Amino acid sequence: MKWDRTAALTSVIVLGALGVGTAISTHLPKADDVTHAPFIVQGVVGKPVKLRTGELVVLGVDGSTVVTSPLDRAISKNGVFVVIRVRWTPSLKPQGLDVVEVMSASGRLYGDEQAVQSRCNPAQTGIPLTCQLVFEMPPSEVPGATLLVPSELSGVTGGDLEAHIALGATDESVKAWTARTDPIDLPGPKAGTTP
Repeated sequence: MKWDRTAALTSVIVLGALGVGTAISTHLPKADDVTHAPFIVQGVVGKPVKLRTGELVVLGVDGSTVVTSPLDRAISKNGVFVVIRVRWTPSLKPQGLDVVEVMSASGRLYGDEQAVQSRCNPAQTGIPLTCQLVFEMPPSEVPGATLLVPSELSGVTGGDLEAHIALGATDESVKAWTARTDPIDLPGPKAGTTP
């Protein structure tokens, strides 16, 4: 087979296009990554965040090595309890906040198995529910942490909204929380507009 200039140029163009296509496809997200990813709604303490299923406001963040509830008392030996006071108002159907997590700045998730089980339910449509969410974390993981709240109770976030609320914890606040031995009282959920 004899190569002429046109055939050689065509071969170079085809190989170049294949190389560019391969480079582009390795940097683009895969279809599964896009369809299973949530739509992130960023938020901060004190500002309402609208999700498809309701509105969430983080009212405040506190911490201690000791928390108490009507049922028990817990002491963290190696960590700190991060207590997040929230107001949740479901808009579509009765729905609590059962599937929530805190993500540290390093990307580690906290939420499944906790020493203190905190509930934010039952929440009725249109009625605000104020409650405290409790997460035990290593002190080094708390600064820069973010509360993650999916729109759906199931925790399935693909193609749906998910709130990412910056908790505003600093090295100084965490240092004070780890030295704190007086308990934070966890009274349980309260329905109504009480802040």
